[in-house]
Amino acid sequence: MVGFGKSTLTRALAARGYPQYDSDSRHLGVNALVSYVLHPGTVLYAGVNGGFDPVGTKQHATARQFFVKASYRFEL
Repeated sequence: MVGFGKSTLTRALAARGYPQYDSDSRHLGVNALVSYVLHPGTVLYAGVNGGFDPVGTKQHATARQFFVKASYRFEL
């Protein structure tokens, strides 16, 4: 697996992405995630997962998912 790694764009904003290739099925998966820290323990995430499979001689998109997640730290 080859990775793009993580890039911290600002103190609160970060992005990362990486491809995954399965040589047996010739499936390529691409994943990306953006995170934004509102304050320590509270983070918003948005991401996309995509899949590509060979059809003939070209790679065609066969799957795509978008998601959003919020993480909140609650203290008593």
